[in-house]
Amino acid sequence: MVSYLHALQDTLRVGLLPASLPLARLLSLPHLPDHFGTVASSALFFWAVQLVSPYVAPLVSRSYATLPKRTQHEWHVRVVSVAHVLVMLPMIRESLGKDALNRDRAFGWDEAVGSLGSVANGYVYFLWDTFESILGKGDIGFIIHGIASLATFTPLYRPFIAYYAPRALLFELSTPFLNIHWFLDKTGRTGGILQRVNGVLLLGTFFAVRLCYGAYISYQLFQTLFDVRGQVSSIGLISVGLGNITLNLLNWFWFVKMVAALKKRFAGKRKKSE
Repeated sequence: MVSYLHALQDTLRVGLLPASLPLARLLSLPHLPDHFGTVASSALFFWAVQLVSPYVAPLVSRSYATLPKRTQHEWHVRVVSVAHVLVMLPMIRESLGKDALNRDRAFGWDEAVGSLGSVANGYVYFLWDTFESILGKGDIGFIIHGIASLATFTPLYRPFIAYYAPRALLFELSTPFLNIHWFLDKTGRTGGILQRVNGVLLLGTFFAVRLCYGAYISYQLFQTLFDVRGQVSSIGLISVGLGNITLNLLNWFWFVKMVAALKKRFAGKRKKSE
């Protein structure tokens, strides 16, 4: 299976090379063509997961059939989100230890982070997530998140700030707990012990990786941007900086909303039990 996927990526890379070269030249992304096959195969994979999900969901949950159509659609979107995290985490681990990135945080490059970017960053998942949020009339916060992620991760193939890509993507460690919380809600297990435990893990992980670790990585990122301010265009610095600030503000906004929602939910359950 792995060899088949690699062969598919190579076939797509060769076939799509003529289309990727003008785009790479237009956006000044010289490393993009070498990874365009991974971009395409990853896009096909996420699309396939979403297509298969409606057939699998009724088999794993009886309550799925009773959900409104819009909620069923969100179910499949969250399944893709889970698949994204599962695919991405091993690639993040591999990219974190690359010496070329550690030596040069601004302009360092390694093929592993190129593959990670192709699977997990703007050209596949965040772009897909943005369109899904718009077409599905989702939360405006998720639309902003997708656009800000595109602005932050697009320079990866220049290469620029590739060092920070796997570190920023560690934010997604909280995503499985968020999706589990949602699935428990939709399968009639709201307020149970499992959701309580998951809620603690969700808030703890979100606070640790998105707020605390996120602030630390953002500080390092802005130090790097300041150090290379004479070597990068103002537009490049501003887009990356604003994208990062936006993502951090969204994380704080979502954290406050989650705390308020969990307090309200479990307080209401205690009143009913009394």
